[in-house]
Amino acid sequence: MLLMLSTIYYTDAPEQESPAAVQGTLDLSSWDFTKDRSVFLNGEWDFYPGKLLQPEELPKETHYFMKVPGGWDKTKGAFLQKSRGNGTYRLSVKLPELQEQLGLKIHNIWMAHRLFINGQLVKESGLPSDSLEGYQALNTPYVVVVEPAEELEIVIQVSNQVHFTGGIAHPIQLGLKNYIEKKNMLAFGGDMAVFLLFLMFGIYHLHMYNMRDKEKTYLFSGLFLLSISIVSITFGEKVLMQVFEEIPFAVAYKLQDFFLFASFAALTLFIQSLEPGTIKGRNLILSLMPVLIYLGVVILIPYHWYSPVKLYITFYANLLLFFYIIRLIYMLFYKKQGKLPLNESVYIFLCCIFAGVIIIDYNLYYSGYTNGNMIARLGIFAFLLSLNLFLSRRFTNKMNEVQALSEELIRSREIKDEFLARTSHELKTPLHGIINISGHLLKGETSSLSLEQRENLLLLQDTSSRLSLLVNDLVDIIKLRHEDLQLNLITVDLYVVIQLVFQLLSFDLQGKEVKMLNKVKPMTFVEADENRLRQILYNITSNAMKHTEKGEIVAQAREEGLDIVLTISDTGKGIPQEHWELVFKDFNHDSLPQQDYKQGMGLGLYISRQLARKMKGEVWIADSVVNKGTSMAVRLAKGQCLNTEMTAGSVLERKVWSSKPTSSGLSEKMKKI
Repeated sequence: MLLMLSTIYYTDAPEQESPAAVQGTLDLSSWDFTKDRSVFLNGEWDFYPGKLLQPEELPKETHYFMKVPGGWDKTKGAFLQKSRGNGTYRLSVKLPELQEQLGLKIHNIWMAHRLFINGQLVKESGLPSDSLEGYQALNTPYVVVVEPAEELEIVIQVSNQVHFTGGIAHPIQLGLKNYIEKKNMLAFGGDMAVFLLFLMFGIYHLHMYNMRDKEKTYLFSGLFLLSISIVSITFGEKVLMQVFEEIPFAVAYKLQDFFLFASFAALTLFIQSLEPGTIKGRNLILSLMPVLIYLGVVILIPYHWYSPVKLYITFYANLLLFFYIIRLIYMLFYKKQGKLPLNESVYIFLCCIFAGVIIIDYNLYYSGYTNGNMIARLGIFAFLLSLNLFLSRRFTNKMNEVQALSEELIRSREIKDEFLARTSHELKTPLHGIINISGHLLKGETSSLSLEQRENLLLLQDTSSRLSLLVNDLVDIIKLRHEDLQLNLITVDLYVVIQLVFQLLSFDLQGKEVKMLNKVKPMTFVEADENRLRQILYNITSNAMKHTEKGEIVAQAREEGLDIVLTISDTGKGIPQEHWELVFKDFNHDSLPQQDYKQGMGLGLYISRQLARKMKGEVWIADSVVNKGTSMAVRLAKGQCLNTEMTAGSVLERKVWSSKPTSSGLSEKMKKI
């Protein structure tokens, strides 16, 4: 479609229909330039095929006439003009009496020419020549000033050695100097505006692609708009060539061809992303293959070698694009399996309509049936507006979907939390009963229980306590999510809490060559909730013991300003650095490389970090080396104790359910658990 959008030229038709040249003569003696301002020099020009003639060399009579505008391939007559070669145009223009200077706008002549007015050379664009060696192509619009006279003899030597055809491709406009210069400036500014507009929206769409989870629709629309922005400054007024005159012709036209057909490829992919049923996967590749091959040819082969193929590739691309547009409309409105909502389909339909209008208007203008293309100019902005309205509507629809899914997820999470809360509550009663009964039996006379029975009760009590801790973790998860966790911050002796945790977990060391060392100095006070601090240290120490077969687990503390940093180090398996943060995720250890880490680091570390943060602290991995060990760090605010003996004593007086196993049998059963 934008193969057509790319050639929107800013030439305006005069208010009155221009008279046509007949057999090399154009009578403008009755034309009112003050009122109508400009006229197009269209019609039959004298034509001398195969020659570059000076004005004085022109024969008095000619038997050949060429329609202007139009390429040489449009030639009809008794002579044969080769697509690559030379030719000379001549037109005699009769003018009314004028006091003002005139301006002559040359827009598009393929691909090099010399302009003579009344026998004088006024402009040379490129270097016309009979051979490619002495030939230099250049095709950039310009305006020349014409002095008023009764008659103008316009002679144009045209030479084409590189393009698929030659000739005066678009109308030549004659009018009052100020008017023509003004229109020329507006045309230049219009192309610059189109370039900036497409560039801006192209960058915006690519940014949306980067933000919207890599949605391909935005990627292809962004690439399409960026390609058209480059095309817009290489066609029409050829802004790129006018601003950077040093750019070689071949480079400029390679850029033109490359981005022209790249825009077609991007547009095809955009259509496919809108409705995958429009173009099936294999058909998409096959249909794009000729265009992709041509893009490679543009990069690798000189311009004059491949330019004859451009006409056929253009025809192929336009035909294919028409088919895809019709197919897309069919899929949107007649096929039930279409995936686009109706409010999106309407904007796509409008884009297709405006694209068709632009294509038709372009073809009429390019064929010389119309002198202006105001409809195409309006169509390009209507197309761009429809495209962006479509993408904004799609963005809104996606946001609505996300909002609906979020609300559904919240409801599902609330149901899950309620289920966990009820289940946890129901589990606590039988677990506490098991723990109390086993504890009561263990307190009885030792003679009433055999050694094996006592070990079994210890194992039962230990397993039940672990399950109770897991249930408490589930309850804590729910409370943390609902901001319902209450803390009682007091001054706690860190040394005593660690000692209690180490004593509680001493059963896990049976059968392992592991020592637990508490190197924290007594009377090291922190501000914390005592129970929650014990829970944090229990989780960290428990994880260290699970992954340490031999060596030691050491607790150390140091002061850092107003904080105390506790480090619990082990000599276990270690964790790769890229997975340090994963162990603190709740219910999300699929990326951990070792199965035992997935099993052993569940909710505990996640809860520990959240509890530490509630106490204005932090938990993190200070260091970890695979197969050498891990150091977990806990930061808490430094505390001050007014009654040291009472605080330490109150903690030490707490009873710890534990009793050293009396044989290795318990150790073996613990391993099975």
